[in-house]
Amino acid sequence: MTLRRRSITLVAALLALMLSLFGVASAATAHGGDIQLNIGQDGTGKIMMDAVYVEDGHQVEEVMDAYMTAVSATGQEVGPIRLVSGEFGPYTWATPDPVLLEGPWSVTVSTTRPAAATATVDLDIVQVETVEDTNLPGYQAPTGLEWLLPVGIAVAGAILIALIVIIIVRTRSKRSAT
Repeated sequence: MTLRRRSITLVAALLALMLSLFGVASAATAHGGDIQLNIGQDGTGKIMMDAVYVEDGHQVEEVMDAYMTAVSATGQEVGPIRLVSGEFGPYTWATPDPVLLEGPWSVTVSTTRPAAATATVDLDIVQVETVEDTNLPGYQAPTGLEWLLPVGIAVAGAILIALIVIIIVRTRSKRSAT
């Protein structure tokens, strides 16, 4: 096999490796598919909700159009009420005001974005003086470093390709000099 043919084969193999690595990196950072809604309360009558992707358990960070309805044990109905984001942290949606009185309630939250999902839970609403923890189960604060893996792979790939080009150029220049 000639040097040129080996060089072409090596570059093609490295490009295939880089494409496969970028494919893994984009799959690791991509989301989609079914979502699971987690519903809770804050102790003042507000209903809170967060969502995670079923497949990877990562927090849903997209805009959602979540609405809640509730029925008390006595048959009183509340809603539909649109949930708004922000008050209890990023990626957590809640009713803008306290909407449920004390007692047992069946609460349903539905959304169609980023994927259609509905969840119903039975909550016993108890008014409390202070709320110690308003984080819902499954909530993970973003680290801000999610971009590091794909960028690191891209930089490593660029360095690897540059080294291969340098080796090929030096090998060719040595051959032509002899």
